[in-house]
Amino acid sequence: MIKNPLDKIKETEDKAKKSLEQAEVGAQEKVGAFQNEVEKEYLIIEKVAQERKEQATAEASKKIEVLNEEKTKEIVEKVAEVEKKSAQNMDACVDYIVGEFIKN
Repeated sequence: MIKNPLDKIKETEDKAKKSLEQAEVGAQEKVGAFQNEVEKEYLIIEKVAQERKEQATAEASKKIEVLNEEKTKEIVEKVAEVEKKSAQNMDACVDYIVGEFIKN
């Protein structure tokens, strides 16, 4: 039995429409899966970046602390040196003044 050509065209259109719908669903699933993978990769990158930031911050803080300790030690040494020289100068002044009083 030969089908009506219009029925054949309608049947072909229906098959094409169904095939197109299936292709769209498949494409949407692939896009969704790809978006999920991109999101996972983004979260991994974000986590690694956060860890590196925290590590760099900790290292920088440690270096700053070491530098502060070194500078503090240097300043304390210089203050001690200045105090020692001041004491020596004070002793010299007292000796000079006492010497002048003794002469007179």
